[in-house]
Order: sequence, then structure tokens, then C-alpha cells
Amino acid sequence: LEQVSEDPLCPGQSDVGIRNLLFTTILNTRPRRVLEIGGHIGTASLVIGSALKINGFGRLVTLEPNEKYFQRLSHYIDMAGLSGEVQPLCTASTD
Repeated sequence: LEQVSEDPLCPGQSDVGIRNLLFTTILNTRPRRVLEIGGHIGTASLVIGSALKINGFGRLVTLEPNEKYFQRLSHYIDMAGLSGEVQPLCTASTD
């Protein structure tokens, strides 16, 4: 998350309280599937994917139609070792 927040494509910091709430929600609800529309460069994707990894199951599909953002999103998912939990797709939600 630190590298993502320092990325020039990052529009600003996500509030740490919001990230913690998202992480705790995934840990407690233990979903099998999560859909994120608009992955951007991956801040929320990394938080959700980390919680799914701790749960030991579940998969996040994150949609990002912008190729430049999608490339960065995929890079950060791989760097975090979350490719087993997070599947990025370069597509719009309307597709």
C-alpha cells in the first residue's frame, strides 16, 4: 500500500479508517466472491485481497477499463502476492 500511495497515478491517500473498515468487513463476512467496479491502481483491491487471503478462501474480481491503470493494478497485485485471490479484468462494468 505504501508503494501504491506514492505512485504518481494515485490521486490521493485513502483514509486508513476506511481501509480498516473494508478489511474488517471482508474478514467478518467471509465472502466467496467480491466484485469491485473501478479498481484504479489497486488500493482497495490489495486490502480486499489481503483479507481474502487471511480467510483462506474467496476471490475478488476487479474491473478496470483504463489500460494504463489496469497495467499498474496488475503490477501491484502481483507484487503483493495476491494473484490467487484477485483477478483483474481490463473491461468496463457495462461489458
